[in-house]
Amino acid sequence: MESHQASGVSHALIAHVSELPVSAHVALFFALVYLAWGVTRFVVMPMLHPDEPKEYPYWLPFFGHLFGFFQDSDALLHRAR
Repeated sequence: MESHQASGVSHALIAHVSELPVSAHVALFFALVYLAWGVTRFVVMPMLHPDEPKEYPYWLPFFGHLFGFFQDSDALLHRAR
């Protein structure tokens, strides 16, 4: 019975998303890609490679901690320890 309810919920969600404008589909796509990247980079990879040093999480790919480093590099390095 639960799988039938879950199926109904997924169909309702798909129907709702299909009514959204194209720009919302694009935004949703990029949000899901960003979420998948973050989970893969900061959750899955450390579990697969526990002997590697942990990476200090950041919000902007390719920019990392660039802005924080130029504002106060000592504080950034202290937080990363």
